[in-house]
Amino acid sequence: LFVLYQLAQSDVFRRTKKATAIQGGSTLEAAHFAAADFGPELAAALAAHDWRAATRIYFLQLLQVLNSRSVIQYGPDVLNSEYRRQWRTHPLASQLNRLTSVYEYSWFGHFIPAPEQFVQWQQSFVNTTQKLQA
Repeated sequence: LFVLYQLAQSDVFRRTKKATAIQGGSTLEAAHFAAADFGPELAAALAAHDWRAATRIYFLQLLQVLNSRSVIQYGPDVLNSEYRRQWRTHPLASQLNRLTSVYEYSWFGHFIPAPEQFVQWQQSFVNTTQKLQA
């Protein structure tokens, strides 16, 4: 019973977490987020085969593009559920929701995907980001 209580109090089962902290744990203000270059951090995560961190960085890049296209309004205190609400009428809403779930499952669920699974996620993030930038 104590174990169930501890699990209920932990962050493992919560789905409405902030998606604004970078890998090191600091958050980015809106002005800095728009100009942030996640490339070096992504390259380091990929080189280290840190698929969980790489998934997080791909998600942050996706938020960055969505913010630059005025699909969402980024904020350091905005929850993923609010982002979902902001893009609910966008043509790519179902893909964005799926990628948000992938990110939340991996990051907040402490799930480390197998390399093959990560490659599928990576392709989905890259393809969706490219569609948004087109």
